[in-house]
Formats: sequence, structure tokens, C-alpha cells
Amino acid sequence: SPCKGYLCVAQRFGSLAALIDLSTPRLVRMLDRGAYHEDVSEFPAAFAEHDGETVLVSGSDWNRVDVYRAQDGALLTAREFLPANEDEPNARPEHALDYFYGALTISPTGTWVVSSGWCWHPVGVVSCWNLARWLEQDPFESEDGKTRRVPDSLVDDLWDRTMTFIDEDRLLVWGIFHDSFLHSPGLMIYDIAQDAVLDLISFEGVQCRGLVGVDGAALILDERGDGEREADGGVQE
Repeated sequence: SPCKGYLCVAQRFGSLAALIDLSTPRLVRMLDRGAYHEDVSEFPAAFAEHDGETVLVSGSDWNRVDVYRAQDGALLTAREFLPANEDEPNARPEHALDYFYGALTISPTGTWVVSSGWCWHPVGVVSCWNLARWLEQDPFESEDGKTRRVPDSLVDDLWDRTMTFIDEDRLLVWGIFHDSFLHSPGLMIYDIAQDAVLDLISFEGVQCRGLVGVDGAALILDERGDGEREADGGVQE
């Protein structure tokens, strides 16, 4: 966690995770996202700070994420999905998404939550929404709230994508795509607040294993032929 006081241990491609208080240490809460295609995407879990408290955003079903207070595991985004209309074929409950949450990324001071998940048939879909509004105004913000964005430029054939923030609004995403096919290795800079792609930067020959972003800059960890992650072999922009 940002405060270094809590840890989340998850089955990466499984159903379960544990929220742990490192000061004792003690188990605060077990977390479960269910067993429906849980092996396809990473367990969604990421820490943030909100109103002076550490919170954990975590999967609680295949198509749902929630926020828990790290100190005591209390659920902060309680909500109920209304039953689906039985008279309509294939109807879903109101607000419920046909979307599998994947790897989560949260902006440095906790403004934005980003999920790199997927939906049928399958296709990768990145979704973003505002954490404060989710906690303070609309518990359905992660499903269909006013700040939720699903950028067309980030709907393609990948999920659990390599991403990082370089400031509170600008998200770096590895891979430049065209018509759902990888065009070239490189970075897309997407501004969530503006809901706009700001730039595409090509890095031919680079095999990205990870991104580190801070203060408007980024470090690409370049995976060499031996599979090792070498920070000194990366490209700094």
C-alpha cells in the first residue's frame, strides 16, 4: 500500500485474495471474485489513499469491484443490483456489466481507477472511473457512472495490459494498435480527464516487460532474449 502498512496477497489467476495489516501482522479480510473464468485475467486489486485513509479496490465478483477500508476491511461501496426483467431474453440486472475486470492501476494520488479487463467474444477493454465520486456520490460509478470512460482506442485484443501513470491524468499504455491488431511496439499516452489520446510513441525492437512512471517521465523495462528484466536496458523518455 502507499503507506506501506498493508499488503494484498492474491492468486494472480485465481479467485481469492487476502488483505493483511503488516503492523501486527494480521489478516483483515479475505476477498473472493468468484470462480467464473477467473483464470483468464489477473485478480483485480490495488491500493489507494482517500480522505486520509488507505483503501483497497478489489474484485468481488467476475463483473464487479468494490472498495474496502484497509484498517478494518469494511465495505465502502455497498450496492444491490436489481433483478433482471424476466420477460426480456438475455436481460441483465440494472447496472450489471458483461465485463470481466482485470489488472487494476490507480493514479498517484487516487483520482482514477483503471481496469484492463475483457468481455466476450473475447476482446480487451480498458475502463476508467473516478474514485472519489465512486466513494462519495455513486456506488455504481464503476459500472455506469458519469466519470466512467471506455476509450475506443483501448478496445483491442489484449487485456491485463502494461500501464502506468506519469501524472494524475495521463496514462501510459504499452502497445500501439490499429484495427485490433498490434501495429508496432510503443506507447500510447491517454489523458483520462480529457478522454483523449495525446500521443503515440514508437519503440521498434523493444520488448516491454514493465513501465515505471513518475513526475511526467517513464522508464521502459526492456525484456532481453534471456527473459531477464533489466532497468539499465530500458529506454527513458
